[in-house]
Amino acid sequence: MTHDTPAMKRRELRKRIVPGWLVLVRMLQETLAKSRGLPDRWRRSLRRWLTRRRRRRAKEATLGAKGERLAARHLRRRCGMTIVGHGVRLGNGELDLLAIDGDVLVVVEVKTRRSHDAGHPAEAVDDRKQRQLSQLAWQFLRQEGLTECRWRIDIVAITWPLESPPVLEHFVAACEPLDPWD
Repeated sequence: MTHDTPAMKRRELRKRIVPGWLVLVRMLQETLAKSRGLPDRWRRSLRRWLTRRRRRRAKEATLGAKGERLAARHLRRRCGMTIVGHGVRLGNGELDLLAIDGDVLVVVEVKTRRSHDAGHPAEAVDDRKQRQLSQLAWQFLRQEGLTECRWRIDIVAITWPLESPPVLEHFVAACEPLDPWD
């Protein structure tokens, strides 16, 4: 028996709405590109709206980068880990941080949010994301010849309100490393 939390319901609704939203934005961008027949007032409004949307997306990307830097500093200073990789890109994804904790390789997923409106940041690491992290970690280990190495997946969840200091939570071994062949 599963209980759908409000955050789960919002996430499910967003999955259905976002693709249509992206189609609308693309249509508006194309309309603006060939906007000879539109009144100037409409063209200016449309351009202003699309520019604001781009800025908002750029700010979100900046928030994620700030969160990763904060997480790396926390792991180094408070947990005594050695950071060995930032934004390690592999075939079909990216590992946010790689760290060494004693003799264990730690794959760190960093989730940063402005608020808990869409749920706690750690909730974004669902089963699909855990599977992807495990596959990326195995891919990295094979690529570096470290298949016998012990490893784990940690999550660093950061809530960073606009006018307040960030709240950082570190979940050690937050999810079980999955067998990539399952």
